[in-house]
Amino acid sequence: MNKIKAMKIQSNRILLVLIFLLVSLLFINPNNASLANNEIVLTKISQVDCASIIFDVDLEGDYAYFADYSHNLIHIADISDPFQPEEVGNFSVGLPHYFEVQNGIAYVAAWTEGVQIFNVSEPTQAYKIGDFEHGTVGALTIKDDLLFAGVGDGVYCLDVNIPSLPLNISFFITGGNSHDFFVVENLVYTLAWNWTSATSWIRVIDYSSPESPIEISSFDLGSVCYDIHIIGEYAYLAASFDGIKIVDFTDMNEPSFIIEHDLIGEAFALEVRDDLIYLGNGYSGLEVYDISNKTNPVLLDKLAVGSSAEEIEIRNDLIYVAVDGVGLVIVQIEGLETSRTSGYTLIIFLILIPLSYKRARRKR
Repeated sequence: MNKIKAMKIQSNRILLVLIFLLVSLLFINPNNASLANNEIVLTKISQVDCASIIFDVDLEGDYAYFADYSHNLIHIADISDPFQPEEVGNFSVGLPHYFEVQNGIAYVAAWTEGVQIFNVSEPTQAYKIGDFEHGTVGALTIKDDLLFAGVGDGVYCLDVNIPSLPLNISFFITGGNSHDFFVVENLVYTLAWNWTSATSWIRVIDYSSPESPIEISSFDLGSVCYDIHIIGEYAYLAASFDGIKIVDFTDMNEPSFIIEHDLIGEAFALEVRDDLIYLGNGYSGLEVYDISNKTNPVLLDKLAVGSSAEEIEIRNDLIYVAVDGVGLVIVQIEGLETSRTSGYTLIIFLILIPLSYKRARRKR
């Protein structure tokens, strides 16, 4: 009986440890953050100068990449110390618009030069490894081994399992220039726009079978929009002079506006974290809105960044802003409560539990 009882106790201990391990993994996400109080404070902490037309910014590891349209360059800055960032390299690419860096590879929408692909695993020695030159590319995004490129009036889906040899899988006609993408599992939300009518629309395309994409929804936005972010059933849009737009896609057959929120400025870029919208609002700078009530966004703070805020990336409590005519500006967010502390507390607890059992056994 004693042996059986001991085995049960040991099994319960193992189960308890596994439960706490699972919970800790759910909580440890450095990008999870919530509003600690009713105040958000934005503070500029540093910048990397580049007096040029700046289009986009992306992050990977200890490096920030930003596109210099005027000089046909992608600049690379070491941000291991965000208070003292330093440019460590760059590489030449014609008319860089939007781009993404994944696993040491940079995929660049190089306008009339198509998709240009570079190895940036060693930032001081970046070099070109491939391209896909089929029309004018204004935007792209990558999900796993699939790259979606907005070319002309449609979207190319490319297999980039071998980055140096991108392969065309399919082409889907959207009827407009794709200005941005957002991918959720097998669904690609394309933000297409028409220069002539000065309007944009969202096309939702199912790529469960990349060779045969199927449109499952579309929505006319009524004006030009530059950036899209999907959270759950909602699409959040940087809607140029119309400010912020939110569209409800709960019913894919009948999506509808939740709000069209006019602002002073020209909304170029946004990111959404929890109930906060971080907005690159042109010459009005960087702004943060509480959208816990989606029908009534509340401005929490704003910060002038020296010129027009064109694109943003967020990591933990820092915002990396591509600022036209200035370069890369790094902004700190105060007032956020991250979940890292709770995660680390659980890890410590995990370590202490087995130790406490060992001590108890010794006492017995």
